[in-house]
Amino acid sequence: MMIIKLGIYFYLTSFLGWILESLFKTVQNKKISNSGFLYGPFVPIYGFGSLIIYFSSLILKDNSMVFQVLMYSFLAVSLEYFVSYFFEKMFNMKLWDYKDEKFNLNGRICLKFSLIWAVLIILMVEFGQKTLFILISYIPINFMPYLFTILSFYFVIDIFLSFRLFLSFKNILFFLKNLDINDLMNNLNYLNREKINLDIKHFLQPIKKFENLGRILRTVLKVNNRTIYLFLNKIVTNLVSKETGEDFMDFNYLNNKEFLSFIAEIIENEEYKKLQNYKHHESSIYDHNIKVAYLSFKIGKFLNLKIKDLVRGALFHDFFYYNWRNEKPQSGKLHAFEHPKESLVNAKRVFENITKTEEDIILKHMWPLTLVPPKYIESFIVSVVDKIVATKEFMPKKSLNKSENELNDKIKYKNKKQLKC
Repeated sequence: MMIIKLGIYFYLTSFLGWILESLFKTVQNKKISNSGFLYGPFVPIYGFGSLIIYFSSLILKDNSMVFQVLMYSFLAVSLEYFVSYFFEKMFNMKLWDYKDEKFNLNGRICLKFSLIWAVLIILMVEFGQKTLFILISYIPINFMPYLFTILSFYFVIDIFLSFRLFLSFKNILFFLKNLDINDLMNNLNYLNREKINLDIKHFLQPIKKFENLGRILRTVLKVNNRTIYLFLNKIVTNLVSKETGEDFMDFNYLNNKEFLSFIAEIIENEEYKKLQNYKHHESSIYDHNIKVAYLSFKIGKFLNLKIKDLVRGALFHDFFYYNWRNEKPQSGKLHAFEHPKESLVNAKRVFENITKTEEDIILKHMWPLTLVPPKYIESFIVSVVDKIVATKEFMPKKSLNKSENELNDKIKYKNKKQLKC
């Protein structure tokens, strides 16, 4: 029975640790944040730490309080260092990083948080342990084994699913870090609806669930952005060609009756037409939005997505009335972070029935610059297409063509080599 009580104590302290971490991050990020690396409301490091402190307190109880606190703190910090090291080696990722804190060791532990752990440990030893075991004692004896079994069963499943997600993310990171012509050729040769939808789902799932993974991913995207851009551009170009037989930058959307049926009401609206008066990249916001919407439409047709939401969300993604080169949003803050919010406000003001998917497209189209990743595949598609279109509009054509021609030459060379083999 004591083992069962200790097991429940472990789950209880893991849950309390989750509450503590989530509250801390919510205050720090100024938005509701879900902490931990499991699906459920548990942070196991707190549970293991509580068990270590509990057994240590039985051994060290006759020593001075100063010695006890030093030993407890050493054990807690060692556990934190080990867990961080394990995730770095196992999954090639950091769940936390103290490199910007003073007196840190490899970014895994630091003096500031070690002192916080020391205070929490004192409170736990003096008050927490006794209080929690009293609470556990109120659970009926006959019910305890069942509760422990249910929690354990859930915990094992949660760890399995979470670790599987981490392994999927590890593969994504490895792919993006080592992206080369071979990866590009393999993906171009096996383009199909099911594979692409599944790949995007596996890509979005980890970063939607775990906030820290989004930060890790943004670092990789920033370091390898040119290769990743060319890779995505080639994938998107092939998707469009495969679906419509048209060139990627062919914007003869007036000949596409289905596309026009989605956009006619919007592009003829007098409020929306005002976007023609504001320069964006090489053209107006109005023209840019239609380009992004049409290319997203082509891809959405191939992937069998929610076409209406996809097109409308793309048309609304840049819905603001100012020249971002020399003006600021109404909030007065940075354009990159504020214009999605302003665009959503304008979309809801001018048009009715903005769906959740459309709202997500508008708010997340700047990702990964913005922190929160896309929730839907449609949002991800628009964010990718927007960057490709903006780059083609914004970059000098000679520079862009040179990069794309270099990539095409590599592909042709690879094909010739394979034919010779």
